[in-house]
Amino acid sequence: MEGLLNEYFIAKEQARTATERKNTLERKIKEEQAAGNLQNVWDDDCNAYIFDNAVIRLSERKTYAISCYSNKVQEMIQAEKDDGTAQPNITTSLRIEIRD
Repeated sequence: MEGLLNEYFIAKEQARTATERKNTLERKIKEEQAAGNLQNVWDDDCNAYIFDNAVIRLSERKTYAISCYSNKVQEMIQAEKDDGTAQPNITTSLRIEIRD
């Protein structure tokens, strides 16, 4: 089992490094798009930026913090939480850490 855990920790570090690199590159692509540098590859019919090796589609997700709502709505939301009408989504995860 210790060998499996050691392999896991190595893979976890490699994944962290890869994720950081991916996030950096994604940020740079977004900066290029925001600066208007992708307009020459925009396709109105596809609603996407078209490259020889990739298609970049724009999507937007809007969320609203509870503080965006009026006090009355905030009170109604809290009341539904308190009386059990509103049910939370619950996600369970397993976190494995290196033990010194």
